[in-house]
Amino acid sequence: MSLPALVIVAAIILGALSALPMLAWAIHCLRRAGRRAEGASILGAGVLAAALLMVAGALTAPPGSAGVLRPQAFVVIAGAFGWGAAGGKVLHVVGQWWRGRRAHPAP
Repeated sequence: MSLPALVIVAAIILGALSALPMLAWAIHCLRRAGRRAEGASILGAGVLAAALLMVAGALTAPPGSAGVLRPQAFVVIAGAFGWGAAGGKVLHVVGQWWRGRRAHPAP
């Protein structure tokens, strides 16, 4: 296997392993009144990434193929959710930092 293929496989596996903790954290945040925006950004970004990957997979699958319904595709979709959820968490943290910075400008 070539190095780029190994990097892609590692990225998919890391995303899939982070999908369940990110989903649990999003649900935890959605259940707390002060953290609902964080939970919504994590869950929304993860679902958006997974949905985009599923649509792309469905549109590019050859006729008669199982496409996104193969067991391997579920791991890739979970990886996309994990990376998207992590991106949503980063966007939320940057947004909080930006709002805090603008609310209390430096002297």
